[in-house]
Amino acid sequence: IFGNIPFVTKWRNIWIETAMTTDQHKWLATSFFPEWLIEDVMSRQVDIKDMGITEIKKPQKQEKPFGDVIDAEVLVEGEPDSHGNIVFANNVEEGVVILDIKKETFKGKLVIVDDPSRVSLAVTDYKGTRGEFICDYLEKENAIVAVNASGFIDTGGVSLGGQVSGMCVSGGEYWGTYKSKYTLLGFDTDDRLVVGGTDNWEQYNIRDGMQYRPTLILNGKKVVEDSAGWGLQPRTTMGQCENGTVLMLVADGRRADSLGATMEDCADILLEYGAVTAAACDGGSSSTIGYNGELINKPSTDMPTGRYYPNA
Repeated sequence: IFGNIPFVTKWRNIWIETAMTTDQHKWLATSFFPEWLIEDVMSRQVDIKDMGITEIKKPQKQEKPFGDVIDAEVLVEGEPDSHGNIVFANNVEEGVVILDIKKETFKGKLVIVDDPSRVSLAVTDYKGTRGEFICDYLEKENAIVAVNASGFIDTGGVSLGGQVSGMCVSGGEYWGTYKSKYTLLGFDTDDRLVVGGTDNWEQYNIRDGMQYRPTLILNGKKVVEDSAGWGLQPRTTMGQCENGTVLMLVADGRRADSLGATMEDCADILLEYGAVTAAACDGGSSSTIGYNGELINKPSTDMPTGRYYPNA
């Protein structure tokens, strides 16, 4: 495990990255590997500070739903789309398509949303005390789809989700504290998804946004490779196509039938469906998606409702 055999080195590093990017399972790395090796592996995590920020023009409304991203009118639930992914739900009336994604190391759901103006950030009604479940957000926002967003400060390891990690803004109301190590993931008043490293959200007219990391796709180019220092984990990521269509990908992980996804896995799927900008939300046991009032993925948490989330 300390040699230079590429296959062994790759999976040794992914093992370390996966363990060290969890809250409770770092011992799976620290019990077996020396501190210097762990520090060397984790130093390779992508840094967003000098990466830049979205420069994509204002989306133009398409003549048909989803534009050329996906031909929703011919999709049939239970059958594959043109990329070979099975259609889980085709709700053309509401401008939402959901696909089942199955790759070598994970299973997941890809949500495709026609109108970016309908995507917003909702926050818990119990700031400072606890978050809310994904299905709570669906109900109170009268929403069709909800995914988890920000991470949270977990004092005492009780997972109440009452204090957001980083900064977020919902409907113009700010909450939290800006963190320079996190990237912005937010919609501006032109419904453009802006990602990148900036503390001046007002300059970019951010209406709804949050912070996490890393950036995956910037100005049409993938900016992560392989595990990018983040291992194999459950993932929640979001991207936008040039015509404004929004993509939300949730990958299950930490299960025998779905180990997890790398950051490049997520970027590749989003690129396949036309994303020109994308970044990661909180992942791990937080990765959750709800549709029409119920969860449609398998979060790695033991809670059947998913965790408490500060926002969604």
